Amino acid sequence: MSTETALGLVNKPLDGFSVKTMTEVYRTDEDGRKVKATAYFFDPSVARAWIDGLADMHYHKEKHVLVLTDGFRAFLLNPEPIEITGDEHARLEIRDKALAKLTPAERAVLSL
Repeated sequence: MSTETALGLVNKPLDGFSVKTMTEVYRTDEDGRKVKATAYFFDPSVARAWIDGLADMHYHKEKHVLVLTDGFRAFLLNPEPIEITGDEHARLEIRDKALAKLTPAERAVLSL
């Protein structure tokens, strides 16, 4: 199992990587809530067979997850899109908020 994190891929070319679906097998508590992921499989039938072979199989469930993988390493992806806030827009907003706090005298001294 690779211990490399996605941080190791920052600003590096992702040649050989693609987005794939994997089956996550996870352990549940007595109420059926996820406790932790225990294994990931490319083939869902292998995941099911692996669960069926566990002594505590009733405490394990499976779900499909998206990963960025090169076939040897995989990194979980959040399938929900995010809104990218423009840095320049944020800078202007921060500047405007700061300027709004200045008194007229302070604005005059700063030639604003």
